[in-house]
Amino acid sequence: MVGFYKKLFKDLSKEYFKDSTAENFLNYKLAVVVIEEISEDESIEEYYALVNSAGLKINRPELLKAKYYDTRFLTLLDNISALDELQKLNLFTAAAQNRMQDIDFVGELVSLLKFGIRDKKTGVDDLFESDITEDEYDELFNRFKAILKIVEKFNEIYPICETRYKQRNDFYTLFGFLNENQNLDEEALNYFYKLLVLIGEDIYPTNEDCLPLKEYARNCVTQSNSKDARMKRIGFLNELLLNTTNELNATQKQIIDFYMLSYDDKKSISGYLTLSVEKLQEIVKEPYLR
Repeated sequence: MVGFYKKLFKDLSKEYFKDSTAENFLNYKLAVVVIEEISEDESIEEYYALVNSAGLKINRPELLKAKYYDTRFLTLLDNISALDELQKLNLFTAAAQNRMQDIDFVGELVSLLKFGIRDKKTGVDDLFESDITEDEYDELFNRFKAILKIVEKFNEIYPICETRYKQRNDFYTLFGFLNENQNLDEEALNYFYKLLVLIGEDIYPTNEDCLPLKEYARNCVTQSNSKDARMKRIGFLNELLLNTTNELNATQKQIIDFYMLSYDDKKSISGYLTLSVEKLQEIVKEPYLR
């Protein structure tokens, strides 16, 4: 409140403190609780976390910040969330950021880097509980930034915020795929992104005409945070993009059939066999990729 009064930052309406609203602001009544005595086995921080956990309006990331406010892991999440590379992707609304949902999601992605795919948010909880070392901080921060650099290139091809991959489950899947395949060259990664963008509009749970697309979508909405659903989503990307044989696999054939392409409409790139983006673009007019 003092910072707002001194015009150090704006309010939720993106406005600084001004004299026209000064009276209402300064007359706002605050509830104050005076803690007069604390026993040796108690702390104000634990009490604050307990009070927040009993409230109805405090969400998970806000509770975790109250409880683990001085951890290196929380500092890592704060600093990653503030990166320009992430902000420019426009993955989160202002309302979501105000409720720390961006920090919450970044925690899941960092957990993915640290532990691999796990159920729900167990990895995040473990990292908050145990905290991380300075070396782990540097490693995770740099690995996260390296993946963001790849996604930045994707964003130049087609804004990710205009695709289904801005959604948490889809971005988690894409992030996990990139984490496992950073050795791929830029040409291959950009090609794969174009392919994913082109099929994006046809990924939905009621797509009875293409089982692989339907199943991927179903794993985005049914137990979507489970390890099994997450593994299946990344498995779909591996089947579509990382075929190391000279023949189309079952997933690729079903997608080719869905778009009424020929089995000759395929592309070998960086040693992997996949679908032809050029031929698919002829069928899928929108979005048009640069």
